[in-house]
Amino acid sequence: LRTVSTACRTCAARTGRRPPRVPPAPPRHEGAGAGRRGGPGRGPLSGRGEKPPAPSSRISALDGSAGDSPDEVTLQGEAFFDVVKQPGKPFIVHTADINIKVLGTAFNVKSYDEDRTVETTLIRGLVQITRANEQPILLQPNQKVVLNKTPLLPKQTEPVTSTEKKSIPQIQHLDSTKKENEQLETAWVYNRLEFRGDHFEDLALKLERWYNINIHFEDQAVRKLTFNGSLESETVEQAFIALKAAVPFRYEIRENEIYIRSLQ
Repeated sequence: LRTVSTACRTCAARTGRRPPRVPPAPPRHEGAGAGRRGGPGRGPLSGRGEKPPAPSSRISALDGSAGDSPDEVTLQGEAFFDVVKQPGKPFIVHTADINIKVLGTAFNVKSYDEDRTVETTLIRGLVQITRANEQPILLQPNQKVVLNKTPLLPKQTEPVTSTEKKSIPQIQHLDSTKKENEQLETAWVYNRLEFRGDHFEDLALKLERWYNINIHFEDQAVRKLTFNGSLESETVEQAFIALKAAVPFRYEIRENEIYIRSLQ
């Protein structure tokens, strides 16, 4: 049987569980309210068919590939896979925009519906990324590729640039001197939310997934504030106190709703 371990990011906003490095017992379903720290939970492919509880990040076996160790799955959201090589039988992850063929590897995939891009980060092994009418992309260890989604989602009203239309691959090289648990792309697997040079509007999406909250901006200027840092065990209140100390702004917390505005 194939061994596939997963950690599913958004589902943990409801379980609040730290990711074990071995398959856990079936997850308990818990409520999440504002202030409960998210972090990762486990995905459904640890050999017993558990499925993540949250609807916004899902991993499911394709028809004809079910069982304890399916060969093809679909992903909505973000997940980290650690796949044991099985000669002649590749493991395939399908997202809404790309397909990832795996031959024994550890990698992270980020494919949220509201994001403009799909990100694949390879920690070790080899993966091949394909989509219709484009050349396959081979990733080597410590590489990340960022692909623009096609077509653009209906909720995205900004004009499509020529770069987005062509979906030119953006292959980035990770710092190979860092360990897996030190990489920015896999920090969430180790229960850390890290951000480097994020505009507030981009950071807000990460905070919403991490804390199971909704963030509302009351002016345009505050959206462009830039933040660097990390969050781990902080409550939502502690997180916003820290953010405000780094870059001043005003905010109000009303249960799961956070309202943010500029100082002016």
